Amino acid sequence: MTCSAEGHNSAGRSAPNKRRWQELARGLIRASHPAPGLAVTSLVVVFAAGLGLRFGQVVLLGAAVLTGQLSVGWSNDWIDAARDRSVGRKDKPVAVGTVPVVAVGLTASAALLAAIVLSSLLGPRPAAALLIGIAAARGRTTSG
Repeated sequence: MTCSAEGHNSAGRSAPNKRRWQELARGLIRASHPAPGLAVTSLVVVFAAGLGLRFGQVVLLGAAVLTGQLSVGWSNDWIDAARDRSVGRKDKPVAVGTVPVVAVGLTASAALLAAIVLSSLLGPRPAAALLIGIAAARGRTTSG
């Protein structure tokens, strides 16, 4: 893609607008707390594969756990946004304004909905276990 003299690329988007979307995406990734989320998801996938679950079940379980972990990470930054801002947390994208509070709230809600749908496809007992874990983790994210 090339930019014109007016700052528009060949797709018709302005370069500053594209940069803002990239900044928002990077901020949402940071707000998701990716390291713990990927660690938990990886452990669950390895454990499930070791138990001999079919490939499709392992993938579905991994997707359900990952979306649950995203929900937990984003809800943490959503719930703590005012506190993080008031204490000057520079490491939190919502606190510094890179990610709007409403955006992180919507992504947390969408991830939770995806986790509910994906976990329900695993069956009632695995879904219950996964959703209880998500509820417990989200309960820990409240400021205290």
